[in-house]
Order: sequence, then structure tokens, then C-alpha cells
Amino acid sequence: MGDLSPLADSPSCEDPIQELRIAFPFCGYIDGAEHRAITVQQLWRVISYATAHCAKWTDNSPNSQTRGQNLSEAVLNLYHVNTFLILPATREDDCSCVELMSSEPQDPLWFVSHWWGERVSEFLECIECHVKTRGLKDEAAFWICAYANRQNSLLQEITEDPRTTSFFKAMQLARGVLLILDGKSDAKTGPATPFTRSWCAFEVSMAVLELKKPIDVTTLDAENGPAILTEGYTDFESKMEKKTPGWGSRAKSIRESIFPIDIMAAGLEVAIESASATSDEDRIRILNSIAERSDLEQPPLEKHANYAKVNKRLRAVFALAVWFQAVQKGGKVEMKKLAKAVVEDEWRKAILMNFAFCTRIDDYHVAVVASALHKKLVTLELHFWMCNLIGNSGLRALAKALPPTLEALTLNFQLCTRLTHMGIDVLGLQLPLGLVSLRLNFEFNSSIRSVLGLARGIARLSSLRLLDLDLGALDSLDDNQLTDIADAFPAKLRNLYLSFKGCHFIGSRGVAALAYRLPHELTVLNFNFSNCDRISDSGLQSVAYYLPKTLMVFHLSLLDCTHITKEAVIPLVKRLPSSLHGAKFFLAGTSVPENIQKICRHLDSMREWAPQLAKSGDRHAASGLRADGTVNEGRMLGRSLTSLCSSPRFTTHTIASTARWPIFGLRTGGSGEISAAGATTMSGSLSKTMSPALARAAFNDEAQSGKDSAMKRTKTSSALKSPKPVLPQIVQAPNSLTPT
Repeated sequence: MGDLSPLADSPSCEDPIQELRIAFPFCGYIDGAEHRAITVQQLWRVISYATAHCAKWTDNSPNSQTRGQNLSEAVLNLYHVNTFLILPATREDDCSCVELMSSEPQDPLWFVSHWWGERVSEFLECIECHVKTRGLKDEAAFWICAYANRQNSLLQEITEDPRTTSFFKAMQLARGVLLILDGKSDAKTGPATPFTRSWCAFEVSMAVLELKKPIDVTTLDAENGPAILTEGYTDFESKMEKKTPGWGSRAKSIRESIFPIDIMAAGLEVAIESASATSDEDRIRILNSIAERSDLEQPPLEKHANYAKVNKRLRAVFALAVWFQAVQKGGKVEMKKLAKAVVEDEWRKAILMNFAFCTRIDDYHVAVVASALHKKLVTLELHFWMCNLIGNSGLRALAKALPPTLEALTLNFQLCTRLTHMGIDVLGLQLPLGLVSLRLNFEFNSSIRSVLGLARGIARLSSLRLLDLDLGALDSLDDNQLTDIADAFPAKLRNLYLSFKGCHFIGSRGVAALAYRLPHELTVLNFNFSNCDRISDSGLQSVAYYLPKTLMVFHLSLLDCTHITKEAVIPLVKRLPSSLHGAKFFLAGTSVPENIQKICRHLDSMREWAPQLAKSGDRHAASGLRADGTVNEGRMLGRSLTSLCSSPRFTTHTIASTARWPIFGLRTGGSGEISAAGATTMSGSLSKTMSPALARAAFNDEAQSGKDSAMKRTKTSSALKSPKPVLPQIVQAPNSLTPT
């Protein structure tokens, strides 16, 4: 706002009132104080004038700390501006200060709660900091009571019931509340004086309790200048987080690191019944309104359950806002005091805490977080991205503290490299049975050797509708473990997000297991198999065959899966469900031609391409699809069984176990031969589940193609940079998983 010219150069006049009217001519009345928000440019205009003229003003207020002094910018506050500028400038027209600068309604984007005693220059810096941080436009308006209300007829503006005043109406219109806290510049007040003021405490409590508005907190630090804590990400940070997960959190933590923690910690002592107000009538009405008493003018009660509720709710808000800095800076705020403030807010249904890039958080701190979870919590979201000091004991403490009432749980332990499967197993066993939404991220935790315990825990969640599981770059994750995960899918699941990015031991057999177990009424499916270079066409063909007919959104990432060709993509495109509203396939780095890769980035282009494929369907009969797009079950099953039989660990027991369920595309490499005993066992099992003709087609149509495929895989395997792993032997049918 430095491009604005101060009003010190405005025409001088011996009559200060006339000078005010020249500087601020009346523009017109605006009905409803809630529509009289002030823009930053207008605010700068007022404060610039006050700063330029305050040396002529002598403070005669009996209770003022500057009584009898000529004022200066160093002490100029809103009480002074109201006395020497707002009241005289608006007296003749009985208007608000905003009506001296605009005749059009200006609805608030943010509601400002603050103490009139802070310096107006600091106040302006905090507002400008908020505008810059939130990326607000120049016309963004803030509702500030001193400028919105008609100060010469204030009794008509403020009703007896605080809930029906212009304050409350303006807060309803605003996006959120900006709480401005004073620092320690004045030894006789502060820090954080608004925590001790009735109106400020009431405004923030209404924002939290009734209107559910986000609260941003800003202050002016003597060393670092303006600092701000925001509820959630700013728009810039949100875009950064979406583009590169984790980096938005990092930007937020760096921005908030300069916020003076002791100022915010003062909020842990808030007590609405002890707060003061300039007008004792206001204090009485506020307390009686909080106590829900019919007569707002009667003497307020010393104690009331609603006072305690407001206090506990506000303390929890401030504790959550300061928690990250309390851990990162250490020493100044007792951690257990924060936990006590949060757990006492038994009315809170959701807790969101983000410790991404917090370098000091360890198992002790996670255990303290766990102690803050009360037993009625419904939603819990915790982010520990790149917190390298967290290990199994912290995760176990958190898992055991999960409230049984939880319906939505999000835990992000990405790059918490001390975690192992021992901690994951405990989490799986402790997952609340009523969960409807579960999001877990354990990407890049290479010490996790097994997810069986987690899979068994997920299998118990019969009410689960959304599952988001990120197990990317887990070195030991293989096809057998994917089978465990597949068997864990609850039947009522509707949204499924699975990421196995960079899991190099995953192949077509695991993909086929996932595809076969997909819930029949799934509506959203997101698979990420990027850099899983052992996945081949047979795995993708299994996905094509088993896509649920109810799908509305389908995203598939196969980046750098070099063995994927168009022969697998074509049947997938042809079999896309008609119910789809959106679909994207990411195929860069595969063997799929670039023109087909481009087509597969959008559902519309795939829909346009599908009829052309139907006309040339015979050329793709090897994929298991007929020319009309229907499935040639014999060929598809035969191809899948051939893939299974090529495993170097393939045994007669494997045949007998696997033949009980039609798993497709189980390809691990090998000779491609089936022993006589194995063929006999499989033939006997298949004869019980399908017609003789279909069974013969399964073997006869694929006998030669299986041998050819085995030879190709042998050549491809020798070209790979890393040796091919030996997968564990299948000794049990996947559907034998027993939840515990």
C-alpha cells in the first residue's frame, strides 16, 4: 500500500472540523452496518491522515496512559483516531466513517476482532500482512467496528442482545475472522490483550461455536515484523501442496515459524467471565447472552456451565494453533498443557494437526498428541510428513488412543523412516470398527516389511466407504502382499485410492489379484503403479476384465512401466463402463505409442476412439476380446492360467489352491510348462466350475502362446538392470484370509 500518498499535503485549514470535511466528504448512506466494511486502501487513507495530524491532538481522556500529551505515531491508537477523526468527521451527517468514502455497500470478506488500544500503525501492518498472505485483491474489505458503526449514534447500532448486533451479522457475511493480537510493546498491557476483552472473546467464541468460521491470527513481532497463523493453507500453499504433496505444509510451517509463541499461548488462559469491556453494560449483556438468560440487563452470574464451555472451546482453538511451534521451538509451552486444553473440548468433533517437516517431534510428542484425543471424536487428521524421529512406540501410542467413535481417519507418515511393520500391525488391530473413511500414507518407509496386519485390520471395517492407501516405494511389497490387501476390501467400499509407486517387486499377478477383488459397486477408482516395471499386459488386461460397471471416476498411472503395450490398453479402453464421468490414464514411459498415450489422457478422446477399435476388434482377439467388445472367457482365462503356470515356484499344491477361484494374469516368469499331475489337478478343479468346452478352450488356445511368452520374458529379464526377485510360493487361496 506504499504507493498511496499521505494526506499530509492536503489543504490546511484553521478549523480542524472543516479540514476533516474537506479530506473526508460525505458520500452517502449505506443501510445496515454489516455492509460497511472498509477496504485496505480506505483504511490506509484514514490512518495516513491521522498520522500526519496527530501532533496537533492533545489527549485529554481521564483514563488514557497518554493523558495530557500531544500524540505521535508511536502511541496513536484507535481510541485517539475515534476521538479526533471519526467522531468529529461524522457528527454532522450522523454517518459511519466508511460512508465518508463510499456510498455503495461493501460486504466484508473478513471480520476483524481486535483491541482498540494497539497502535494503528501496527494494526495496519497486520491487515496488510493478512492481505498479502491470503492473496486478497485490492477491493477486499474488512469489517472493523470503529469504521462500520455510526459512532455518534452508537446506541442505535448496538442492540441489547449481542447476537443481534451488527457485529454478529457482519461475521455471518464474512469468510472468516482475523484476530489481531498486540505484542509486548507496552509494559502496562499485553501481550494478547484481546484474550482479556469481553467483545473479542465473544466474537471469537461465536465464530467457533455457532458460525464455524475459520480464524486467522496475526501480530507484530518486534524482531521479525508482522506474523500470521492461518487456519489451513493459503491459496498459494494449497496449490503448492496439490502440485507437490508436502511442500505446501513446508511453506506454511516456515511462514508461521516467526510467530511469537508466548503471545498465542496467552490464549490458553482465556476466561470469558473475567474479561473486561470499555462499557460495563456490554460486559453484562455478553455474559448473560452466553448464559442464555432472558434478562440481559440483570447482574451476571459468577459461574455458569456455558462460561466453562466457551473457555474450553477457545483454549482448544488456541492450543491447536500453537502446537506445531510449541514442539519446534520447545521449552516455552508445556506440551501436556496443550493436550489438556484440547481433550477438555469434548464438543469438538474434528481435530486436524499438521506437523510436516517438524524436525523435533518424536515418539514422546506423538504420545502427547494421542492423550489429547477425547472419546467422542468423529474426524481425526494427522500429518507427520518427514518427521524422522517418530518410531513404532509413537505409532502404537497413537493407535491405542484412537477413539471408538471415529468415522474418518487420516494419518500421513510419509518418510517416517523409523517405522516398521511392527507398528503398522498394531495400527491395523486398533482401527475403530465404525470407520467410514480411511486414508493412510506410509510412502518411502522401506523398513516396513509386511502389511498383513494392516490388511487384516482393514478387512474388519464393514462400514468403510473410502479407502486411500499409499504404500509407494516399500521395497518388500510384492504380489503376495497385494493379494492380502485385495482380500481386505470391504464389500461396501465406494471410493478406492491405491498407490504402489516405485514398488519394483509388484507384477501382473498382484495387479490381477486387486482387479479380481474390486468391490462390485465401486464408484471411484485410482490406481498408481508408476515405476512398477514388472507389470505386463496380462495384469492390465485383468483390470479391463474386472472393472466394476458402477464406476464414475477411473484414474490409472503406469508411468515408466516399460512392459505395458497397446495390446493391453486397447481392451481397457473398449471395456470402459458407460457410467464413467471421468477417466485418465498416465502412460508416459511405457511401450504404448505416444498418440495413444495422448488419447488416454481424457475420457472424451477415449470414447471417440472406442468405436474405431470395435471395427478392428479381430486384430486384438489375442487380448481376450471379441470384435464386438465382449469377453472371450476361454481365451482370457487360458492366458491368465498360462501366466500363473510360468511361475518358477509353481507347484501342484498351487494349482489345487488357485483353481478354486478364477484369478487372472498371474505372471511371474519361468518355463511356462505345466506338470502332468498339476494339469490333472487343475483340470479336475476347473471341470467343477465351468463347462468342458470352456475348460478345453482355456488350455488348447493358450498352450503355444504360453511357451512363446515365456521365451520373450526370458529375453526381457536379461535386459533388466536389477535382478528379478523370487516371489514367495503361494500356499493358500487368497480368500482364506481370516480377519481378526
